[in-house]
Amino acid sequence: MLANDSNNIPHYEYEDYMYEAFAFEKPIYLFIWEILVIITALVNVLVIIVLLRKKVRNPTNMILAAIAIADTLTGLVTLPTYIMVYQNFEKAFGSEHYSDVLTNETEISAGDYYDENINMHNGTIYEAVDGYKLSKSLCTWFMLSKFFFSKLFHTCSIFLTLFLGIQRFVSVAYPFKKIFTSRTVIITCVCIFILSPVIHIYHLFNEKAERGLCQWEIDDCKEDCAYLWAVFFIRHFIPIALLTVFTILFIIELRKTKFVGGSREQVARRDSENIRITKIVISILIVFLLPEIPYGVFLMMSVINKHTNTAFELERNRAIHAAYEIALVVSFHANFYIYTFLNRRFRSGLKRTVLYPIRRVMGDKYRWSVSSSSPNSRTTAQSSLVSRSATRLRSMDHQNLGKETHQISQTDSLDHTETKLTNGSNSIDSQ
Repeated sequence: MLANDSNNIPHYEYEDYMYEAFAFEKPIYLFIWEILVIITALVNVLVIIVLLRKKVRNPTNMILAAIAIADTLTGLVTLPTYIMVYQNFEKAFGSEHYSDVLTNETEISAGDYYDENINMHNGTIYEAVDGYKLSKSLCTWFMLSKFFFSKLFHTCSIFLTLFLGIQRFVSVAYPFKKIFTSRTVIITCVCIFILSPVIHIYHLFNEKAERGLCQWEIDDCKEDCAYLWAVFFIRHFIPIALLTVFTILFIIELRKTKFVGGSREQVARRDSENIRITKIVISILIVFLLPEIPYGVFLMMSVINKHTNTAFELERNRAIHAAYEIALVVSFHANFYIYTFLNRRFRSGLKRTVLYPIRRVMGDKYRWSVSSSSPNSRTTAQSSLVSRSATRLRSMDHQNLGKETHQISQTDSLDHTETKLTNGSNSIDSQ
């Protein structure tokens, strides 16, 4: 069907729309991306379960769990449309130079149009390229998942990471003030998830399926460039700058802060715990900054080039975006290994959450670790010994009472010693 807009430019209705393709994209987004996203989602589920266990739940771990949720959703929301889109690869048939421009009023195939890559405004014919043939609805949802849903969750991750840097600095600079309580952290995280979509709401009203093509086309550098500048400053430059500043302040404050109060052992334990958390937070911040800083520079150069009409070639642009997105998912996955190698309590929680249930299912007899210093364990062991001794005494012959009593005392002494050794070995194993 043929229709005209306010500028008398004809618009055609197409059966399908073509998303321009390059050879390297299909293996990346149809295989590598899916594998990385699924693995990252699985390990992040473990991270969330372990960090939110009651015994280790604190403001820092709650923020880390929120970051894991945002990172997981950044990739997961793209999987359905990516799988459907990148399976529809079509090679161009060539570029035969037709002398006329399509003028029929019936629905036409975007594949026929795109094989010739005809500019509908002036009839110019360009070289044909490969593409993905999509329906209009698939094109719309593909673009929304790519430019809206995925980016809003990554924006959540960016601001949550910034919040983590601020929270750790405040906890060290003002250790005796409860500024970031669990309630405050939950409210802040919820606000970040609610407000992040506002930055990308532009994509909800920008049509991507037009003139037989499925693409985000910047026709002029007014509203589009304003959006790009807003994204650059709000989503990249300001968070990265603030995060770098707070990380430096955090390290400086940590070096000059000394805990007071308590015994020497308590102070040493607090120092050790603070150093452990510091290593984790700094590692996460570094992993976060590695892909974000280069991409921020690229985004700034892209916007400047739009103003001067010297934009990057589309293939180079796609290659840079693909490299950034893969690096992003790898950085999400790296957080799990940071927790595992630098956090003993996380390793212990991971064992209890994953390994021990699996061992029980496999029939492995596992005894939960009980510290030898635990009052409950001592009470239970002593009660068991007393009960067993009383039962044996009641069943004894009166004449053998003295002899049996002596044997019982020796046996119970050995049992008690064995129990202490068993508890001690279990405590060591749990570490």
